[in-house]
Amino acid sequence: MVKRAIFHIILLEMLILGTVYKYAMAEDVKLIEEITVPEGVSSPGEVRVDKRGNVWFTEKVGKSIVLYEPEKKRFTPHRIPEEWGNVGPEKFTIAEDGTIWFSVRRWAEDVERTDFLGRLLPEEGRFERYDLKGGHIPEEMVVDGEGNVWFIDVNANRLGRFNPKDSSVEVFTIPTPNAYPRGLVMDDSGNIWFAEANSNRIARFSVRDRRFEEYEIPTPLFNPVAVSVDDEGRVWFAGLSANKIGVFYPERKVFNELIIPTPRGLPNSLAIDGDGIVWFVEYLGNKVGRFDPVTARIDEYPIPTFNSLPGSIVVDRVRERVWFAETSTEAKKLGTVDIKRVSEALEKTGAIAPAEEEGTPLQEKNRHSGWIFVALGVVIIGVAVYLYSTRKKSVR
Repeated sequence: MVKRAIFHIILLEMLILGTVYKYAMAEDVKLIEEITVPEGVSSPGEVRVDKRGNVWFTEKVGKSIVLYEPEKKRFTPHRIPEEWGNVGPEKFTIAEDGTIWFSVRRWAEDVERTDFLGRLLPEEGRFERYDLKGGHIPEEMVVDGEGNVWFIDVNANRLGRFNPKDSSVEVFTIPTPNAYPRGLVMDDSGNIWFAEANSNRIARFSVRDRRFEEYEIPTPLFNPVAVSVDDEGRVWFAGLSANKIGVFYPERKVFNELIIPTPRGLPNSLAIDGDGIVWFVEYLGNKVGRFDPVTARIDEYPIPTFNSLPGSIVVDRVRERVWFAETSTEAKKLGTVDIKRVSEALEKTGAIAPAEEEGTPLQEKNRHSGWIFVALGVVIIGVAVYLYSTRKKSVR
C-alpha cells in the first residue's frame, strides 16, 4: 500500500516536472527552416542582413562574401581578388550606405599579410583594399555615422579607428592587458561596447571622450564573447564557459544573468529583435534560443540538422526573421526562424506567461519561480520519506 502511494507521489512529481519542462520548451513545431548553400560555396561563417533585407555571409573555408536573396532564392558569391593573396574573408560589417567592410584570415600554411581592411561595393561588385599603417591586424569591426571603421586588434590588445578619407589610423590600448576583446558593437549614442573574454569584463569606449570603462562580471570565468545592445541601452552578452546569457544595465551598473537550460550548450552568438526578445544559438547544444526579458521566459528550438554547429545569429527586421549560420562543413546551410510564427505558436499553446512589472531584475524573476519548484519538490520528497518511515514502524 505504501509502495503504491510512494509510486503515485513520484508519478505526480514527474507529471508536474514534465509540465514545467513543457512550459520551458516551446511546442514541438517545425519553426526552423534550413536553406542548403549551392555547390561551389562552402559553409557560412558570419552572417549579416543589410537594410534591404539581403542576407550576406562569409565562406567558412572559402574566399567569397556571398549574397543570398531570399525571395529569389538566389546565391551570388563575390570572390576576393586573387592578387590579394591566399586569404579569405573573416569578420565583416555593413555600413549605412550598404558597403561591406571586412577583415581577412590567412590559410594555415601561408604567411600572407592580413594587416589590411577590405571593402566590397555590392552595386558595382568591386573590391577595394586599404593597408593599415603600423601593421595592425583587424578582426571584428563596426562603422560609425561618419564612415570611420572601428576595429579590434586582438593580438595587440587595442581598439583602432580607420578613416577611409585619408587612410589614417588611430589606436587606443585597452587598459587591462591581454583582455582578448570580442563582440564589437556600437550603441545608438555612438559608444563602442565589447567583451573581454580573458579578463571577464564588459567594456565601453566613449568615442567622444576617447576613454575606456571596464565592468567586471560578478560570475567568475563567464568567458563573455558575443555582445548586442538593445533599444533601451541594455548590453547583452553570451558566456561560453558559464553557459549563460548575461545583461548589463549601464545606468545602474548592475549585471544579471540567466542559465541556458541545455547543459554545455555553449551560447556563442546573440541578437535582439524589434520587441526586445533576445535570440541566441547554442554551438554544441545545436539549438536556437529565445528569451523574453519581460516575462523571464526562455525557449529552445532544436535545429533539424544534427551537429550543425550554429553560429553568428542576426535579426532581419525587414521580414521579422532571424538568420543564423550552420557552420559545420557537412551541414552547409543557412538557418532561419519566422519571429511572428514563433509568437503565434507560443500564444496558441498558452505558453506565453503573463507580463510582469518591467524593470524587475532577471535573477529576481528566476529566483522566485525557481523557489516554487524547489519547495514543491521538498514537500513531495518529505511526504514520501514520512510514509516510508511509517511503514517501517508498522512492520516492527
